[in-house]
Amino acid sequence: MGVSVARILRELSKLSAISKPALTRARIRESNLLAHVDRATALNLLNQAHDLGEFKFGPQDSAWYQAVFESPAEVALGLATAKRLQSSSFPNLSNSFTDLASKINFKPAETAAEWGIYLQLLVRVRETLDRFLPDVFERPLTELIAATAPRKGDKKTSMSGSNRRRLKKLAREYLRAGMHVSDMHSTLI
Repeated sequence: MGVSVARILRELSKLSAISKPALTRARIRESNLLAHVDRATALNLLNQAHDLGEFKFGPQDSAWYQAVFESPAEVALGLATAKRLQSSSFPNLSNSFTDLASKINFKPAETAAEWGIYLQLLVRVRETLDRFLPDVFERPLTELIAATAPRKGDKKTSMSGSNRRRLKKLAREYLRAGMHVSDMHSTLI
């Protein structure tokens, strides 16, 4: 018929996966299935695929990559936890994050990696607000950064001493009460 066993099995599995699978009593005898098998060709193809790296498995292939389980019960517990997270916790987290993104006028994250980028940004904003008053976000900081830069080296500026002192004082006024920053320049950056 010119159809491979793999294709037959693939199509049969698709049929059995539908909501109302077809039922039949027809069976193919094993002797008929294996009568015309050319194992040498199959082994040659498998070896070629292996040589081309087709069977290499890495972290991008599965979240379970290099997972180690002590027993079958631990596997079942891991799968149950993953299914529970996927069915309840993940949708709740996704909805919460979508609401947060819309409140702060971010475009909705489409991947978990984008969530990570947003979360890193929000953590950095929080760290900044732990050190500085919110006014620090409302004014350009380029002059303050230049004023707090080292006087020598590749970051030096041609700013006058009096202007430099005035801007450094202004930069310290952005600090929260009781907060001390050892390197104002890098913190402002």
